[in-house]
Amino acid sequence: MTQMLNHDQLQEAISLLQQPGQVAISHIEGRFVLLGRAYDAQAAARINEIKARSAGRPLVMCFPNLTLAKRAHLSSPLLSLLPYFQDRVTISIPAPPEVSIAAHRGVGMIGVRWITAEPLSQVMLTLDEPLLISSANPTGRPSARHIEDLQSYGMSQLPLIGELPVASEPSILRRATVVGLANSGLRVLSPGDTSLSEIKAEWDRLKYIGEVLLG
Repeated sequence: MTQMLNHDQLQEAISLLQQPGQVAISHIEGRFVLLGRAYDAQAAARINEIKARSAGRPLVMCFPNLTLAKRAHLSSPLLSLLPYFQDRVTISIPAPPEVSIAAHRGVGMIGVRWITAEPLSQVMLTLDEPLLISSANPTGRPSARHIEDLQSYGMSQLPLIGELPVASEPSILRRATVVGLANSGLRVLSPGDTSLSEIKAEWDRLKYIGEVLLG
C-alpha cells in the first residue's frame, strides 16, 4: 500500500510540480502514472508528448474531495456519482474553460475522478489544486507496473513522487470504469473493475431522489 509522504518529501514534491511544464510519475493501483498540475498547459502537453498520444484522447482530471471539484467550474449531472465511487469511476464531462486544449486534445471533454490514493490525494490537498494523470505507457502499450517497464518505455528518468513498488509483493492492477452520457443514457466508454449495472443502479437512485451535488 502506498504511504503518505513525510514533510520533506511533500515539500519537495510540491516545489517540483510548481515548476511550469513539470511531469512526474507515481505508482498507484498497481501501475505507474504520469502526473502534472491540471491548470498547467505545458504539463498537459508534455504528458501527451511522453505518451505519443494522438488527438481525441483526453487526460483525467483528479480531485481529492468535492470542495476542490466545486471550484473547478465543472458541469455535468454525472458529477453526483463521484462520492459513491471514489477511486473506482472516471466520468467523461465537458472540459472546464481553465483547462488547456492539450488536456482534452481538442475534443472538449475530459475525464474526472475522485482519488483518495496516497500520495496523490496528499499532494493535491497541499497544492490546493487538482492533478492531471495518465498511465505511464506509450499509447497502445501495456501499463507500466514495474520499474523495468518504465525503463523499457524510456520513462525511468522522470522524477518519482512516492515509493517504488516492492518487488516481492504482488502488483494488483485496478482499473477505474470510464462512463459518460450518450443520448441522455449512461454508457461505458472504457471498461474497468466496476460494472455498469452497479453504476447505473446508483445513477437511477440519484435521479429518483433528485440528488445532484454538482453541476
